[in-house]
Amino acid sequence: MRKAVGLYPIVETAIPKGKISTGSTLTFANDTVTRVHTLADAPPPPVPDVVSRFQAKAALAGAGLLASVEAALADADPLAQLAWAEAIEFRRQSPTILGLAAALGLTETQVDDLFHAAAQIEA
Repeated sequence: MRKAVGLYPIVETAIPKGKISTGSTLTFANDTVTRVHTLADAPPPPVPDVVSRFQAKAALAGAGLLASVEAALADADPLAQLAWAEAIEFRRQSPTILGLAAALGLTETQVDDLFHAAAQIEA
């Protein structure tokens, strides 16, 4: 009956992980209507604003940077040392994080990547 009146179900093509659909077209072949997506790279996830102390230290250890951070803290101001020792969480744009990143020569992208990695860690 559908074919007789020109009604066909639409078969959706999959959108691969890491891609988004920016539009689509319908194609008709062999009595099948298929939606074909125009694909683009998905935007990166937002950088977490805050990670826990454990997550931060675990991400730094995983990146081989924990010892370097602790060595840099030996020369840091007392407030940064106190923050490192006592903070429950670390904020991406905090003076402590920005100062440590500068002391280690880390780029914004490297710090963002560390925060992304840290946010994935669960105790």
